[in-house]
Amino acid sequence: MSTTHRLAFARSSSSPLVRPLAQLVVSLAIAGSALAPAYAGPVNFLYEACSSCAPKDLAYSSGEFDQVHSVAAEAGANNQHPASLSAEAVSKMLQQVMVLGGKKEVALLEEDGARSLAAGIVAALSKAHSSQDAIFLVTNRMAMGFVSGKQGNSGRAFITPEGLNIIFGETHVEFFNAYRAARLVHKFDFASRKQASKVVLKSAYLQAGRKDWLVFPLQAQAVTHAVAPAAQYVGTTPQAIAQPAPAVAPMPATVEQNFAAQEARLKGLKRLREQNLITEEEYQAKKREILKNL
Repeated sequence: MSTTHRLAFARSSSSPLVRPLAQLVVSLAIAGSALAPAYAGPVNFLYEACSSCAPKDLAYSSGEFDQVHSVAAEAGANNQHPASLSAEAVSKMLQQVMVLGGKKEVALLEEDGARSLAAGIVAALSKAHSSQDAIFLVTNRMAMGFVSGKQGNSGRAFITPEGLNIIFGETHVEFFNAYRAARLVHKFDFASRKQASKVVLKSAYLQAGRKDWLVFPLQAQAVTHAVAPAAQYVGTTPQAIAQPAPAVAPMPATVEQNFAAQEARLKGLKRLREQNLITEEEYQAKKREILKNL
């Protein structure tokens, strides 16, 4: 509505009841014009989840928000990189993890989010050197009235002799509204080996003593290490290129490996019961399910 039209509309509204309505319409039109730039058109740049990361650190991105960066590993890391993993297998494991949201348990990631995170972790760890970790931001869809928003999940991933480690610093963070309305960027927590975050996960694959840290045991054949030629290292943050390796689902291939995997699941399940994170009925049901795989 142009200025001339707004004035004409206001002058023609002589009724005491109509005049306030006319003023409201004008106010809403002005407010809508002021807010329009924040929502107009597709966004063609990546959300700056990691303000300290350089463009060369980006190993994976999907859409505006989902991203994985390769960064310097924490002190004392025992990483086994680079390595080749099955993105499909990692995605399936992530979809089985629950998180305590408020007073109830909810899925950590829906299917699209799990697939995106798995793809990003696999891409990053296939190139990362042993002196690097992968840090990530991956989003979940959330319903917000007539529009769809996003929740953020952040953390760190790396491979050790024990398996694929994923630590979550934050889950289901509602950062989307503030960013869309005022371009406020949430400072995500990318987790640490040294100190647990406030995230409470529910899984048989929890690291002992930590509720934010998952360790997925991997079959030896599912992880293939590669050494890159010296010419492929750049500066002080070497980027090793993994040699091609077949993607194999992380399932035990021998009887001994199967027993070891099920033993780890039973121990994790027992910890959940001892901490009263699951009921006795849930414990017994899951235990029977695990024993069937022996």
